[in-house]
Amino acid sequence: VVSRWPVELWKELIGTFIAYNWGIILLGSGEKEIKFAKELTKSIISPNIKDTTGKLSLTELSAVASTCKLAIGNDTGTLHLSALMGIPTIGLSDCNQYDWIGLRMPWFTGMSARDNVVTHKTSHRGHSSEILSEITPEMVLLKFKNINFLGDIN
Repeated sequence: VVSRWPVELWKELIGTFIAYNWGIILLGSGEKEIKFAKELTKSIISPNIKDTTGKLSLTELSAVASTCKLAIGNDTGTLHLSALMGIPTIGLSDCNQYDWIGLRMPWFTGMSARDNVVTHKTSHRGHSSEILSEITPEMVLLKFKNINFLGDIN
């Protein structure tokens, strides 16, 4: 089971950003991320989206991420790296784990589909995308509005 926000929800969220002329950079590495990015970009045709998954070294990925105004993503190394670099970040997870793993920076917001808190005693990997689908694109956009970052998106 993959712990990833479903592609249809990503398409809807990205479509909103593109409608406001935001640029989208897909960052990541690994075969699963590359496959996911290809699935996402084959149905979103826009000059505002750039897929860099699997094409950058860690140094290059960090340099590109550092130019971003915000980061949003699944529970991945790229998401954690963005948060540690001080980029305003929203992490999507099926259960509340971010406090346990130490992401408590003021610019990081964890969104969990379920409030069950995960600790080192209850952690298990391979959560469900089905649970993650309880987080809607509207909820993500509202979270950014609440931190007054995307005031221009209605």
